Amino acid sequence: KQLPASGLPSYGTSFQPVKTLILMAMLNTAYHAHYDAPRFFHQIQPPSMSKFNTLVYTSFAAAAVICSLIMVVGFLTFGGNASSLILNSYASKDLLAILGRLGCGASITFSYPLVFNGFRTGTFALFGHKPSTLQNDLFAVGTVAATTSIAMVMNDLGFMVSFAGALLGSSIIYVFPAMMHIAASKTKGSELGTAYYASHGIAGLGVVLGLVGALVSYLKSFTNVLN
Repeated sequence: KQLPASGLPSYGTSFQPVKTLILMAMLNTAYHAHYDAPRFFHQIQPPSMSKFNTLVYTSFAAAAVICSLIMVVGFLTFGGNASSLILNSYASKDLLAILGRLGCGASITFSYPLVFNGFRTGTFALFGHKPSTLQNDLFAVGTVAATTSIAMVMNDLGFMVSFAGALLGSSIIYVFPAMMHIAASKTKGSELGTAYYASHGIAGLGVVLGLVGALVSYLKSFTNVLN
């Protein structure tokens, strides 16, 4: 009785390929940890690829299980009327949902430094600049202010997740690693093998998936073209 009519469970009867593309873009956000991988490797004592592989396999499997569980349970509960932020689909007085919102807030607060540190380090390294303490602090304040301002005016989390997942996710997962492998293969001076040419294909695939995902996310959220 506490849910509005628009929030009541609703299930369709047909398959919609467009929404599958949006889902694929969203799933990319589950693996946005690549930028911290070098730091994680160097923190292993002693550094070992076998230990690092164990860490990667376990973490990716856990992320896949957790994300899949939340996605499936949310859809089975609300169907097509599930909110882009699933906690918003529950009644405002639902105690478990309130605890979930508090937990989500705590997760964002305490995980943000891990994500931000990789972003800041990578940004300065990209421009070949070694920042001072003051520059690090100013960069942190500016980034937090910018992201907070965007969060205050955006009310469709689904669009942000799918759009960012399409562009950033495809870049981090497909394009950048492939480009790094291509560059490393050229510097070795040895004969270019199958993996070198496969990297070109992976990079191209990433570009296509990113652009298509971003376009579909925009059209779905701001136009009626796909409805």
